Amino acid sequence: MEKTTGDLRDELLSQPHLDEYLKENGDQFVNWGLTEQLMRFFDEKKFRKRRCRGTAA
Repeated sequence: MEKTTGDLRDELLSQPHLDEYLKENGDQFVNWGLTEQLMRFFDEKKFRKRRCRGTAA
């Protein structure tokens, strides 16, 4: 069963041993790099991608 972020947070805060908790629930956590996280966020929110323009000197 997939857990929500709130479920994971509440369980984490009630656990005395972090390493044990992570071993038991490691499959519930997503391990994406920052770039992939941002791309997924923008895709989910349907933001248009624009190029950044530098300032002219």
